[in-house]
This record gives sequence, structure tokens and C-alpha cells, in this order.
Amino acid sequence: MLDDSWRIHEKWGFLISNKLGFTAAFGLRAGDFGEMLVSAFFGSVFFILIALGYRLSNRTDKKISQSLIFLLLALAFFGIVTDAIDIMIKLEFLKHFMTFIEDGGEHIVISVIVWFVYDIFEQAHQKLPVSVNQSAIASPTQI
Repeated sequence: MLDDSWRIHEKWGFLISNKLGFTAAFGLRAGDFGEMLVSAFFGSVFFILIALGYRLSNRTDKKISQSLIFLLLALAFFGIVTDAIDIMIKLEFLKHFMTFIEDGGEHIVISVIVWFVYDIFEQAHQKLPVSVNQSAIASPTQI
């Protein structure tokens, strides 16, 4: 969400494309290729962290990691693939549709990721022993 409002990948993508001398191709602008590199970099960071968690986890947690990888790929699809298609399309009525699919898909996937991670933390918190679940402030009977 911050990336969309602050246009981080657009600004960094433009800088990278200028620095590396990218040129327009396939109906995409030079800056679009820089944006893809920025998105790929940040996506790779998340992918590596999830893969590391997968490698070090038990069977249940591996299923969680697999779900997160799937959600990350879904986010990449809406954020990168549909964005590129939106740029390449020259028909105005299709551009509005693709923008809707791109932005709507990103927001839905991010919402699902937030819900999924929150639910995992909620379930983990409920499994903690009662003494750990209680507040850090001792009650008069515990003193």
C-alpha cells in the first residue's frame, strides 16, 4: 500500500533503468523494466525469508510456508504481470479493466496475506500455556 501511494518501485525503477541504460521494448517503457527489477528484488527478499522458514520448520509450518509462497506468487502475478499487460494494451476500455484487475487483485491478495498471518498468530497465541497468555501484571493472588 505504501509502495502504491509513495510510488517507490516507479521512482527506483526509473533510476535503475537510467543507470543501466534500459530501452523500451515489447510495448513497455524503459522504466517498466526497472520497476520489474525492483519488484523482483523485494519479492526475492520475501521469498528467501519464507524459504528459510520452510527449511527450518516442521511439517505444519511447512504447509504455512507453502501457502505464503503461493500468496506471494499471486501478488507478483497481479503486481507485475497484469501491470505489464495494462501498459502494453493500447485500447482505452481494456486499460480500465486491466487497471481494475491489477489494483483489485493486489488489494485482495494483500488482504488475504494479512488475514492469513494474523490468523496464524492468533492460533499460536491460543495454544500457549495459560501462564504465558496472562497479562504481565501480577494479580494480588500471585504475589
